Amino acid sequence: MPLARYLALGMLILAAGCYYYAPLERPEPQSGTYLQVMLTDSGTSHFWPYLGPDVGDLRGRLVNADQQTIALSVEAVDLRHGQVLSWKGETVNLGREYVARLDERHLSKSRTVLLTAGSILALIATLTAFDNFGIGAGSGGGGGGRR
Repeated sequence: MPLARYLALGMLILAAGCYYYAPLERPEPQSGTYLQVMLTDSGTSHFWPYLGPDVGDLRGRLVNADQQTIALSVEAVDLRHGQVLSWKGETVNLGREYVARLDERHLSKSRTVLLTAGSILALIATLTAFDNFGIGAGSGGGGGGRR
């Protein structure tokens, strides 16, 4: 496999990364911050017709926030019974009275390094196994042609 493919694979792994959520470190998040918004029970009831039944958390990028509302470009909706619904970035305006907690997404460097190292080792092991069993190796010789 050429070096460019290895680099592309490595970049793909790093782009995926491993993330965790932690309580917001500053009182007002900046636009573009990736957030997880936990709704209150009344928020779940209020947004039932728009977000669907049993919504617990919304995940996405902050569009803007003020004292009364939070506008979120939603990428995923987590239902309280565990199902996750994907969204396409639709903006949802949430009244602050419906928000129980705001968590900010952070990159976990240690888990990302472990994932990357494990993936590279698995790739090397796979390629070695293919080489040892002669899978994919061309013989280079041609068959006898008709004369």
